[in-house]
Amino acid sequence: GISGMYIVSELFTLRGDLNIALRQGSGESNISVLLTEKETNEKNRADLEVEYSTTQLNIDLPLLARYSATSEFYAEMGPMFSFNVYSKSESKISDLYESETFEDKGGLSAFEFDIVMGLGVTKNISRSIIDIDLRFILGITRLSEGKHSPRTWQWQLNATYWFL
Repeated sequence: GISGMYIVSELFTLRGDLNIALRQGSGESNISVLLTEKETNEKNRADLEVEYSTTQLNIDLPLLARYSATSEFYAEMGPMFSFNVYSKSESKISDLYESETFEDKGGLSAFEFDIVMGLGVTKNISRSIIDIDLRFILGITRLSEGKHSPRTWQWQLNATYWFL
């Protein structure tokens, strides 16, 4: 990605980034369901294993306020706007007898709003400056329209080389 910074004072700066982010996640769950046959009203229990994975390609635009505690250490915080360019989800449901796989392309929301919090270190190397930061990103909006859809929860490790 690319970054820009506006220096307000020695202690405060405003930073904007434009990043391309590849996100991947997966999980699995075991559930039991009770099935009722209509004609006989007979009930059967089925134990299911559900495996889920998703891949996203997003354009992220964080706008951060930075406070420099010292000349080397800083903290930053602000909103992030994320635009989904590509998404693919896959669910595999298995029971005692068989497995079924379901795929969905483009099923995630096109826009996501998040809050970013981070800590970082600035290092001067000759005439250049390098920032290394660790950010926590917490989603405010859900990843899809579903009532129980998850929100983003991620960690990022970033390195920025500043051209001065």
